[in-house]
Amino acid sequence: MVGSLPSKVSGLSQLRILRLHHNFLSGRVPSWLFTLPSLVQLRLNSDKFNGNFELDKLSELSKLEVLSLSDNALLSFTSASNANYSLSNLARLELSSCNISEFPNFVRNLEGLTDLDLSFNRIHVIEADMFLKLKGLKVLDLSHNIPLSVRDDSEVDLVLPILNSLLLSSCNITELSNFLTTQESLKYLHLSNNNIQGQITDQENNWGSNLLTLYLSNNLLTALEYYPWKSIQVLVLGSNLLEGPLLAPPPSTMVFIISNNRLNGEVPSSICNPESSNFIVYLDLSYNNLSGAISKCLGFRQLSISDLQMNNFNGNIPDFCVERDPKLRILNLNNNDFDGPLPKSLANCLRLEVLNLGNNMINDTFPHWLGDLPWLRVLVLRSSYFHGQIAHSANESHFSTLQILDLSHSKFSGFLPTTYLTNFKGMMYLANVPMVYIGPSADQHYYTESLVVTMKGVDIMLEGILISFSAMDMSSNRFEGTIPETVGNLFSLEVLNFSHNHLTGHIPSSLGNLAALESLDLSCNKL
Repeated sequence: MVGSLPSKVSGLSQLRILRLHHNFLSGRVPSWLFTLPSLVQLRLNSDKFNGNFELDKLSELSKLEVLSLSDNALLSFTSASNANYSLSNLARLELSSCNISEFPNFVRNLEGLTDLDLSFNRIHVIEADMFLKLKGLKVLDLSHNIPLSVRDDSEVDLVLPILNSLLLSSCNITELSNFLTTQESLKYLHLSNNNIQGQITDQENNWGSNLLTLYLSNNLLTALEYYPWKSIQVLVLGSNLLEGPLLAPPPSTMVFIISNNRLNGEVPSSICNPESSNFIVYLDLSYNNLSGAISKCLGFRQLSISDLQMNNFNGNIPDFCVERDPKLRILNLNNNDFDGPLPKSLANCLRLEVLNLGNNMINDTFPHWLGDLPWLRVLVLRSSYFHGQIAHSANESHFSTLQILDLSHSKFSGFLPTTYLTNFKGMMYLANVPMVYIGPSADQHYYTESLVVTMKGVDIMLEGILISFSAMDMSSNRFEGTIPETVGNLFSLEVLNFSHNHLTGHIPSSLGNLAALESLDLSCNKL
């Protein structure tokens, strides 16, 4: 809907729910909205209302339970400083992205409030006495108010007894204040993208005992000597300044992300706690300085994501997917010092979508035995010691779901694998697939797979791999012979690189069929 609401209406005395959100409604909010005696839910969010919204008039909506005005940045809110509201039934208030510059005074008196969203505003100060009457608050979202100062007042008890979720991400917070550490009922705490400094030691063992989910990524923490959070299930500590050895998370942990830090030493065997009823499902230790061999126990755990890239791990890759019904979907061992052959147990990873083994010292031939994996979309073997001809077996599938293949900077030889090129169905029919990322889509807020792709001679880091993206890079090997005509049937290819080989003959005219192609490199051959 577009335009403004009528200035007068009648006959709506029994109206209980009014939802006008996500439209293009503009103009002032008409006064008749505040005279609907039966109204329980009012949603005006994500519109283009402007002018003054008189909060004092809300007192006439005595039955109101839900009010959403979010994403109306042109509205201005006014309220009498001594206003006394009787909105005893109002449980949910959404004022996100409303250009509010200070904590709304009328909120202090909403004793029945359970959910309060003030995110994406310009509020700079939060004080204890603002919440004295909000003892029923369960969810409080103050994220993206920059900078936000949480002032502690020792004379005021600021414990919200049933507060379940607290969101304070992107607020330029610099410390873990008493306001944070005294909320004993918290189960969900989001503190990412702040400037919280210092260390977490055993001196801070009196907070977060009931936390199930904690986001502390993108801060300035330097040391983690102790985990106060004994019930934690989701622990996200990536992109800090953490140094020293890796401390295994509590046994209850199912998601453990501590990437982009400065951790060193070996991975403790206690990370595979056999006595725990839970087990880590998502493990991201990437971009650290960890070293040594990977514990064999990781292959026995029911991992869905294992990202160990950009470390100094060495030795043989342990067996993965050795238990029945393996869950592994993403295995990223890129840029380490692994050697030896690939473990044949990888053929048991029937849910595997991404296998990145690039930039190691793995010495093996092409793993044709992975061709039967029904969901494999990404296979990266670049910059390792893979060698020999790329042969296939008549009794095997031929990577029919593969969308990204990177064999560059290796020692493969012989002819280009015509049989595989003919059967790469995943590189043919991607024009109408949805624009979503590879991996467990429901959990993108936990983890996004990254990948380096060489396009037009430049290495580009993809932060997230769209399932509509397709690329093939077989450059810098020892391939010979001609380019098969069947390459022209890979209609969804966006990147094709056969450069720096020993290819001869003509460039096939079928390459003209590759309408999606953005980067083509056939240089340094004998074409």
